Amino acid sequence: MGRFDKKISKAEPDAPTSQKILKKKSNAQLAKLEHNPKSEKDRNMKILSWMQRADEVKNPRASKADAHLNVNKMVSKQLRKEQKSRKRAKDD
Repeated sequence: MGRFDKKISKAEPDAPTSQKILKKKSNAQLAKLEHNPKSEKDRNMKILSWMQRADEVKNPRASKADAHLNVNKMVSKQLRKEQKSRKRAKDD
């Protein structure tokens, strides 16, 4: 018995996806969308919302979705800015 014969009983891992033969994708779903413009629009809007959410996750500071949560903080910042500008104007 050779030293590699022992490994036969072990489960071998799947081949990498680059070596697998994948089934061809069908265009049946797209053909259905062509006949129904409303469903196509819904699909496009769904994809757009996914893209927007992905942007918000990548850059949370740029997101305006939570702006209403920090209203008090925003107002106090604006007041401080105005006070600083008034002080500078008086000093000049």
